[in-house]
Amino acid sequence: MLRVPFLLSLLVLFPSTGARAFTIDDVFQVFAGGILDVERTLAGAPRWDANPNAQGLSGGVSVSVSPGFAAAFGRSAADTQLLDDGLFDSFSALELAVPEFDFDIRLGGGAAEIEFFAVRGTDSVFQNNGFTGFATFHTDFRANRGLTDGTTLAGNAITHGTIHINIDQFNVIADSLLVAGILLAEDMGLHLQQLVMHELGHLVGLEHPNEFPEANLDNDGDPTTVIPANLGPPWPGMAVSTPVGTAIMNSGLILRTNRAFWTADDLSGLNVLYPVPEPALAGLLVTAGVLAVRRRRGAPAQPLG
Repeated sequence: MLRVPFLLSLLVLFPSTGARAFTIDDVFQVFAGGILDVERTLAGAPRWDANPNAQGLSGGVSVSVSPGFAAAFGRSAADTQLLDDGLFDSFSALELAVPEFDFDIRLGGGAAEIEFFAVRGTDSVFQNNGFTGFATFHTDFRANRGLTDGTTLAGNAITHGTIHINIDQFNVIADSLLVAGILLAEDMGLHLQQLVMHELGHLVGLEHPNEFPEANLDNDGDPTTVIPANLGPPWPGMAVSTPVGTAIMNSGLILRTNRAFWTADDLSGLNVLYPVPEPALAGLLVTAGVLAVRRRRGAPAQPLG
């Protein structure tokens, strides 16, 4: 959820420096004596199940997008195309960061593992909260939940999620940024992409790092570095971290100009929740600054410069 009322959002047009290393969904954080129990928290942390015999990542994740999603924003034809592109780019960015995700995106709505909606600010989801986006997910506890490195670990498996975008709030902020000269017209798709990447981060198990300083994790004492993608249970060296960075998962992120990308904070969380076997690691060492993509339907993903 992007929990930033509009008036406050104008004060944070650029990301704050209060982000920290990654944290998982706060509902699943486990404390003992006021101290985060790192191993229990990470073990139970919600993830999509990679077990080939279970519903989850196997065979891809189905996504339905409400009918006329981009057109629902009521903007120009050029903006509508950019918003459409930004939506697809968001999913591509997650696929590039975690290749085990393979999204099957359908336009027109309907039942799917992830259901995506553009709604008015009067929708019940956005009553009295000032949010621009809102994500929720459902989990099942599975004793043989599969991790993406081929191992199993009992814990919560994400089975279904929804994302709602408040088109009224989005438009008010976008128009204000355009008037201020902060958002360029050609970057309208990036404005949406960053919001959707944030909400997708929630649907894969991440939380706002700047809101939970007592539960932010790092493994080497330097939260500016990315935690390796082959660091699995019992997560040696993992401990509560110190402040750093400007994560996509920050609450308060409104706009990064020119490109959208996962930061070291974001990538660390994705790597811990979705590890890879060691032989595969070398092929996935991509710097955080280029982990944004611009992909049109039917075209290969390309890094943004």
